[in-house]
Amino acid sequence: MSTERAAQPMDVWLRAFLAVADARSVTDGAEVVGLSQPTVSQYVRQLEQSLGVALFERHGRGVILTAAGARLRQRVGAAYGAIDSAVGEVSRGEGVIRGTVRVASAHTLNAYFLAPVLGEFCEQRPEAGFQVLCRGSTEIVELVERGRVDLGLVYDAAVASADVESMALFEERMALVHREADAFPSSAGAEVDERVRLLAFPAGYALRRLLDHHYSDRLNIVAEVETMDAMLQLVRAGVGAAVLPDSLPHTMVEAQGLVRSELAVPVPRRRVVVIRRRNTASTPLTRLVEDLICTRSAGLAGCQ
Repeated sequence: MSTERAAQPMDVWLRAFLAVADARSVTDGAEVVGLSQPTVSQYVRQLEQSLGVALFERHGRGVILTAAGARLRQRVGAAYGAIDSAVGEVSRGEGVIRGTVRVASAHTLNAYFLAPVLGEFCEQRPEAGFQVLCRGSTEIVELVERGRVDLGLVYDAAVASADVESMALFEERMALVHREADAFPSSAGAEVDERVRLLAFPAGYALRRLLDHHYSDRLNIVAEVETMDAMLQLVRAGVGAAVLPDSLPHTMVEAQGLVRSELAVPVPRRRVVVIRRRNTASTPLTRLVEDLICTRSAGLAGCQ
């Protein structure tokens, strides 16, 4: 058997092994590499037979690495990371026009931050594509960990994973959005307490957790809403007010007949970060989206 013929299946087996190891699931690993679950299972078994050691143990619905598997992942993952990085450097540049970038964003960030970024991306790479998922920050971290998306826009409080790396973007300062007729006069800023009928995201959402933490038992939540558009429509209808990022554009607030009031000190704030899976080479298109995200976040930070 020639060296070329021997190396080819080993490369395929190792790629399948790394996908399963990173995803901690044969099914999810198969989805990452674009192969069927039986095929990936076969490749892993062939690799184990070739090496003469077990690389995984079944654990619930997923798999965990054996000691031998962990050693192999460390060595091979670093080597393939270097290879992928080298290939990416060669392909970087204006010549890269096709491909797809997968981005997951928290609901509020998708409403006012991500759309202009992807608009600029389409102008620069009209033949490329993108996929956008709107999820809670915790779920986005899991999607990045498993390689389901290339980038995630979340809040730093949700990032507690050794498998992702994050870069700080800007700080969101909250404001009270309400109808002009519903005044909240105070020289020290609007107080959020039982007197304010409040619209809020459901429990588990990052902004809801921020409100629960900051205002404790003083909240008078009259309705829970899952989307920004629906929340603003209910504010316009007079159902209540909403604590939302002060970075929301004029078109979403004042142009809709609403006003924003400063909140009393201390004003709730949260740090926005972009995350990606650690030790995974970014494609040129992904790096372009990262650059556009950083450019837009720098503009927002400069306005605060």
